[in-house]
Amino acid sequence: MNEGTHETTEKIKESEKELKESLKKVVEGGLELLKSPTFFAMQNNPNYWKNVNEDVYTMMDFVQLGAPEEYLSQLSVDLQKRIKVLFEKLPQLPK
Repeated sequence: MNEGTHETTEKIKESEKELKESLKKVVEGGLELLKSPTFFAMQNNPNYWKNVNEDVYTMMDFVQLGAPEEYLSQLSVDLQKRIKVLFEKLPQLPK
């Protein structure tokens, strides 16, 4: 009987340890997000992404270039349009 209780207690302690480690990872990830440039820009200027001029491009736009159509179709229409305009303005890279 004591052996079963001891095993259960050990499993509970292991679960608690895993939970603490998982929570620590979530907190660390949240802190990384807070330090990221995107979050920083949005926090200091909430209209940053809404007011981007057609002639000004963010690093996020460059990530979209060459992305599969399946991914692009899920983006907002405005962002899709801006990506297409950017792609047309960029000089063609040698293949």
